[in-house]
Amino acid sequence: MPAAHAARYVAQFGHNLCAGLDATVQYAIAGRWPETLAATASIHHGILQLHQRAVLDALDAGADWWAIGQAVGQHPQAAFDNYANLAGNTRSPAQQRPKLAVLLTAGLTGTHHPCPEYGVDVDVLGFAPDPQVEKIRAAARLCGQHTWIRITAPAARRTGEPFAGLDLLRRWTSVLADDAELAALRQALPLRRGSGDGPACGRSATRPRSGDHRAAAGHVRRAARRGNGRGHISRLRQRSIPPGGRTADARDVSTRRPSLCCGCTSWRPSS
Repeated sequence: MPAAHAARYVAQFGHNLCAGLDATVQYAIAGRWPETLAATASIHHGILQLHQRAVLDALDAGADWWAIGQAVGQHPQAAFDNYANLAGNTRSPAQQRPKLAVLLTAGLTGTHHPCPEYGVDVDVLGFAPDPQVEKIRAAARLCGQHTWIRITAPAARRTGEPFAGLDLLRRWTSVLADDAELAALRQALPLRRGSGDGPACGRSATRPRSGDHRAAAGHVRRAARRGNGRGHISRLRQRSIPPGGRTADARDVSTRRPSLCCGCTSWRPSS
């Protein structure tokens, strides 16, 4: 049934919306700002309810998140994030158009290694591939930090799964807006992979990596607080031999980290 949700809402509350709009105009002309604010808040709530029911009608009609996003002026992933909770069993944009799916990885400059396995920097593409990119950068700027964000295809070769919070800030799946953006990404990926930007990846995912001892020590402390206790720290000490050759303690541990995506040993964090 076309427009079932929106039509039922208008049949029930449409008169109230029209009357409220007329009253709001009169309040505004008369300079009665308290009544104007109250009336506009009520109208805003009513229009929002109508807007959400129109989205449900679009989903019932078989529209995907690209069509809905175009109608409301949003990226397909943003439309999904904003409206997916309105309906159950809604497929994500990556499930609707797997060809346009991408994998994004964000990290702190100088703290997390921008591994080549993560793809190319989003800035080389010339477009914003996902609405979360600017949100992450804005949040980092508020904390006085700088971030790198890379993008690749989900099917790209991966030798392990990085640990969020230790190896990177966040990793998430999104989609591109159209085939033109997909072509730009495909053109950029081989160029960057062959440019020698960063060490070659593909080593064992469990190979020890020296480097950010402070981050590893923080991992140990968090594990201890979770209840793993002294036994967990003791095991890490037995496994960990720092570059100097002596047994490591919790302050300078260079652990075997099963979550690493590669064994990039040439990278060092900034001090």
